Amino acid sequence: MQRVHWKMTAKSEDYLVKEFSKPEGYPLILFLDLSADIPKQERLHRTHQLIEIAASLSISLLAENCAHYFAWCGEHMEILRMGVCCEEELYAALGMILGLQPYQTLKDWEEMYADQYGKGSYVKFISITLTAEIKAEGMTMCRIESLSSLHLEL
Repeated sequence: MQRVHWKMTAKSEDYLVKEFSKPEGYPLILFLDLSADIPKQERLHRTHQLIEIAASLSISLLAENCAHYFAWCGEHMEILRMGVCCEEELYAALGMILGLQPYQTLKDWEEMYADQYGKGSYVKFISITLTAEIKAEGMTMCRIESLSSLHLEL
């Protein structure tokens, strides 16, 4: 009786029951950290490597039904993000990411993200750097030498 939607039931001839669903969220942030002091001739290669790592992680997360955000720093040093919960959204996000450029400024990205989007909006903040490191909670979780050896427990 508690789940009967009384206003809608009054408009129809049948009882209508509220169906509650599990709220969908994005518990994981994959932050693409393009800040590094890297020689100009290596930047393009390193940026492509970062995008490959991010795409590989995202595909693996989607295979486990884990929705997540890609986040990055915009040209005005604001945090931008794009939700990924299906393959089409991954491709759209990668399209946006392909235009990113490295920058020199180093900041506390997790704090900036929390200031902009709220501290309770995610469970884990993982950054991927131009030096092919995957970091969480201020610590390096791994350094990627090749994508074929990538295996990460989240």
